[in-house]
Amino acid sequence: MHGATHFVTGIASGLAVSSLAGLSEPRDVAICAGLGGIAGLVPDWLQINVPGASNQLKGTFGHRGFSHWVWTALIATYVIYPIIGSIAYAGLAGWLSHIVLDALASGVPAFWPFGQLRLARVKTGGKTDKLTGGAMLVIAVTLIISNFF
Repeated sequence: MHGATHFVTGIASGLAVSSLAGLSEPRDVAICAGLGGIAGLVPDWLQINVPGASNQLKGTFGHRGFSHWVWTALIATYVIYPIIGSIAYAGLAGWLSHIVLDALASGVPAFWPFGQLRLARVKTGGKTDKLTGGAMLVIAVTLIISNFF
């Protein structure tokens, strides 16, 4: 999936967490949306931009490697939870949304070392990718409206 789809799906995931947690302060909702959106991009950033180690990591774990493991997302949440509290779950939701979207595209080692999670064969940049991004944008706007009105 394209970065825009990952980003907007992460935003929608973060907003869903804020709604489920009963957060209604605009600041908290915005933080959840932003954290979810950023976390929706983190797996690819980690895989590509680990200074001095990117080639070794790719060689060891492949393109969708350790940053695309559910375990990595859970550990990151465990580490940041004491710092930011339950808002950390917005980040977890965004990160997991990335893993699910990549599982829809071509597969990910989500539960490494137990093989690939492959849910479909959606073409990156294709109609389904764009439709997914559009649908997530509608969901994100709906969640924002439902939080404030």
